[in-house]
Amino acid sequence: MLKLDRVLNQERLLRAMTGLNRQAFNKLLSQFADT
Repeated sequence: MLKLDRVLNQERLLRAMTGLNRQAFNKLLSQFADT
């Protein structure tokens, strides 16, 4: 089982799980954080 901390700290896993690179993921995350 993958842990969220591990996915968020490893660029390759983040891309595999979300299809997004770090910059795109953070931009998307900020959109949800504002609501």
